[in-house]
Amino acid sequence: MEKPFLILSLLMLALNIVHVSSQVGVRALNIACGATASFTDPDGNQWVGDYQFIGSGSTASVQFTSPDAPFLPTVRYFPYGSVNCYTIPGVTQGNKIQVDAIFQYGNYDSLALPPSFLLQIDGNDWTRVQTSVDLIKYTLTSRAVANAVSVCLVPDSTRRIPFISAIRVLEAGANSSPVVGRGAMTQASFESNH
Repeated sequence: MEKPFLILSLLMLALNIVHVSSQVGVRALNIACGATASFTDPDGNQWVGDYQFIGSGSTASVQFTSPDAPFLPTVRYFPYGSVNCYTIPGVTQGNKIQVDAIFQYGNYDSLALPPSFLLQIDGNDWTRVQTSVDLIKYTLTSRAVANAVSVCLVPDSTRRIPFISAIRVLEAGANSSPVVGRGAMTQASFESNH
């Protein structure tokens, strides 16, 4: 009985996200990791390079891109440090946010071994990322605990090098759907294009 309720809840959450993202007052920031310049994707979304949000890591071009994101030809990877964090200012503490973390391995390191690693938001463990040759997106909904969001990549026990292709932050007002209680985190979705 709990499983159908969970599936129905996740479906309603997804519908609310679509509804919220079409409302006036929702702000979006699209960060193309490893990119050096701003650009507009084929759907009209504005993207900015990531250099202003992080001071560590190296950049690389992918050898192939997903048909779903050919406009993301670069990654930022982190061969040094135990924790590497993006600091993304401009959200309002207490407002509801959605964070999308997008990974497109694209064999950027010529090893043909998509890595796994840990992902943290605002100092809290979010999930273990298992990348593949396909485009993968993790989505988290929460309330902003400060006036900035911290997205961190951490090596796991495999000691493989973490990387990221893009980060998208959507912010809605304090009274908007789809977020649960203050500071609570939920992995609302996981997408893989297999």
